[in-house]
Amino acid sequence: MSSAYFVRVMGLVILAAWLAGCAYPISNELQREASPKLPFPLVKQAPNDYLGATVIWGGFILNTVNYQDSTDLIILETQLDYTQEPTAARHSRGRFIIRSRNFLDPEIYKPGLRVTVAGKILGSQSEPLDQGQYTYPILSVKQLYLWRAQRDRVNRHPYYNNWPGFNWWGPPPPPRW
Repeated sequence: MSSAYFVRVMGLVILAAWLAGCAYPISNELQREASPKLPFPLVKQAPNDYLGATVIWGGFILNTVNYQDSTDLIILETQLDYTQEPTAARHSRGRFIIRSRNFLDPEIYKPGLRVTVAGKILGSQSEPLDQGQYTYPILSVKQLYLWRAQRDRVNRHPYYNNWPGFNWWGPPPPPRW
């Protein structure tokens, strides 16, 4: 096998892996069907005006409630980034309910995990929240993507490399007993 052939094959393998890593969690068909002109704040004001419209929203799971024939996920809505991943929870614009006909295990769909959903607007539902009532827009699931838990991105030793005995600034820090 010639080295030029090997380089071409490896280039194609790397390109395919890179393109696979750029894939969105929601299918292309649902992305085309979804209305980008229906952002969460607009629908939240009058969910019944948009019945049947398909949207793509995301956020953080607050609670999972199982019923005999369905499951509701209560979501703290956040904007989606360019990969359709929910952004920080401190930028929430409200809450909504994802309604699934399938059983969603509360041990898998735990509070604090992030989801992206493509769904059809079913209307709204008013539920008690603290001392008042809150009106939740309801989505029927067409496609649901559960993101892996976020890793701790804080560098515990900002001045030292993580390799033991090696760093740019001198000897490693003393052990913490």
